[in-house]
Amino acid sequence: MNSRKGWHFATRHLIQFLCALVLLSVLLFVTPSWAKDTVSGKQVTIAAGQIVPDDVYLAGETILLNGTVKGDAVLAAKQITLNGTVEGDLIAAGQVITINGSVGDDARLAGQVLILQPKARIADDAIAAGFSWENQTGSNIGGDLTIFANQALLAGSIEHDAIAATNALELRGSVGGNMQATAVGDPQLVEIPFVPQPPVTVAPIKPGLTLTDTAQIGGKVNYKSATTAQISPRAKIAGGVVGEALEHRIAPTPNPAREAIWQIQRLLALLFIGWLLLRFVPTWMQNLAARVKAKPLSNLGWGILAFVAVGVGTIAIATVTVILAILCAIALPSLALPVLGLGIVANLALTISFVTFASFVPQIVFSLLAGSWLLQKLQPSISIQPPIRQFVALGIGLLGFVLLTSIPVLGAIVTLIAIFVSLGALAQHITSRKPQVAIVDRQLPIANH
Repeated sequence: MNSRKGWHFATRHLIQFLCALVLLSVLLFVTPSWAKDTVSGKQVTIAAGQIVPDDVYLAGETILLNGTVKGDAVLAAKQITLNGTVEGDLIAAGQVITINGSVGDDARLAGQVLILQPKARIADDAIAAGFSWENQTGSNIGGDLTIFANQALLAGSIEHDAIAATNALELRGSVGGNMQATAVGDPQLVEIPFVPQPPVTVAPIKPGLTLTDTAQIGGKVNYKSATTAQISPRAKIAGGVVGEALEHRIAPTPNPAREAIWQIQRLLALLFIGWLLLRFVPTWMQNLAARVKAKPLSNLGWGILAFVAVGVGTIAIATVTVILAILCAIALPSLALPVLGLGIVANLALTISFVTFASFVPQIVFSLLAGSWLLQKLQPSISIQPPIRQFVALGIGLLGFVLLTSIPVLGAIVTLIAIFVSLGALAQHITSRKPQVAIVDRQLPIANH
C-alpha cells in the first residue's frame, strides 16, 4: 500500500504553491510603506465620516479604513482593517486582513490570516488565498466564495456556491447553493519556512471536512478528501453528499543529475541573454538597473500594479476584439477577419513580451547588481575594462541567483520579488525620460462627509 505522505501529490503541491504566493505578500509588507495617491508613513487611515470620491491605492504597515470609498480600493499592508464601506471592488494583500464593514462588489484577498467579522458584508463574490480563512457568524457574502487556504472556517452565510481547496474545512454556517470542496486532511500538509507569527490568534481546525450541527446547504455537497467527512446528523443538506477519496500517489523521486543539468542549462541561457542585452542595449540595462537599485520598494508596488494591468489588458484586448469582430461581421463583413487577426496579434504580442521579460530580464538585472557589488567588495583595485567587468559581474551574480532560486519555496519568493521589482522599474522607465525618478506622495482626495 502506498505511503500516507503520497496522498494526492498534485493537490498537496498546489496548496503549497498558493501558500508560497501568500507568504510573499506577508514578507513584503513587513517593511515601511510605499504608496500611490497617499501620504507616506507606517499607518494610513481614512477616518469615520470621511469620503474618498474615487478609487484608492493604499499601502503601509497598517491600514485602517473606517470611512467610505466611492470606488475600488486596492490595499497592501501588514495589517488591514476595514470597518467602513468600499462601494466598488476590494483588492487587498497583507499578513492580517480583517473586514467588519461592507464591500459593494467583489472582494479579492490574499494574506496569512483573513477574517470576516460579524458585521462584514460582501455584496458579490469573494475570492481569497491564505493560510487561514474565517467568516464569522453574522457575516454575509452575497455571491460565491472561492477559497484556497490551509484551513477555512465558514460560520457566516454564503448566498450562492462555496468552492474550497484546503487541508482543513469546517462549515458551521450556511451555503445557499452547492458546496464543492477538496479538504486534503493531512495534518502535516503545509510546512513552509520563514513564516512570521500572526499578531492574532488562529484557532486550529481539524484536518479534512467537518459539517457541524448548525451547517445548512441549499444544494449538494461534493468533496474530495483523504479522510471521511465528519457530518453531523443535524446538518441540513438539501441535495445530499457525494464523497471521493483522494488517490494515493507517490511523489516522484528527485533526480539530482537531471536537476543539475537543468540548472546548468538555465544558467547558460541567462548568461547568453544577459550578454546580448549588455552588448546591444547597454544604456537601457544600466537605466533599468539604476532604477531597481534606487527605489526597490517603490518599484515593487508599481510592479504589482503593472502585473495586474497586464492581466487586465489582455482581457480587455480580447473583449474589444470579439465585440468589434461581431459588429464588423454584422455591418462590414469584409473587416471581421482582419479585426479579429489584429486583436489576436496584439494580445499575443503583449503576452509574449511580458513572458519574455519576466523569464530573463529580472534575473539578469538582479544578478548584475549583486555581482557588481560583490566584485567591488572582493577585488576593488583590479583594473578591468567596463564591458568585461560587467560580464564578469553578471556571471558571478547569475551563479549565485541560480543557486539561490533552486531552493524550494525560497527560490519562488526571490524570483517573484525580482519580477515585480524589475517590472515596476520598467513601468517607471517607460513613463519617464530620466534614468531615475523620485517618488512624490500625494494627499488622498478626501472630502468630509
